[in-house]
Amino acid sequence: MKKLITISILTLLSLTLFSACGGESDGEEADVVNDTLSAQEKDSITQEERENELENVQEIKSRALSAGDSELCNEISDENHRNTCILKVVEIKARELNDPSVCEEIGIEEMTQACKEGLE
Repeated sequence: MKKLITISILTLLSLTLFSACGGESDGEEADVVNDTLSAQEKDSITQEERENELENVQEIKSRALSAGDSELCNEISDENHRNTCILKVVEIKARELNDPSVCEEIGIEEMTQACKEGLE
């Protein structure tokens, strides 16, 4: 958000300086302002999409944890979030069964180790 405000201020300052120096015409200034606003709208849409994706990830994690089913985590497109989900589900299952070998179902060595270490 600070980045967008800074860009807006710099753009407005640039427009003011160009106008004072006889730089761009009014039509060109309007294009610059419209381009800046368009970029800001794209950034806010991207932020909204990120928030929606995070909500979706949280919902999938919640379902996977409730069901004790790490396969549900595969619905998560982001690899980091997906792996975190899988790790949590398997770690909880291993803890409930008091069986570190359950961690082996993860299939990724680093995550399997993290799972086992989380049980110690």
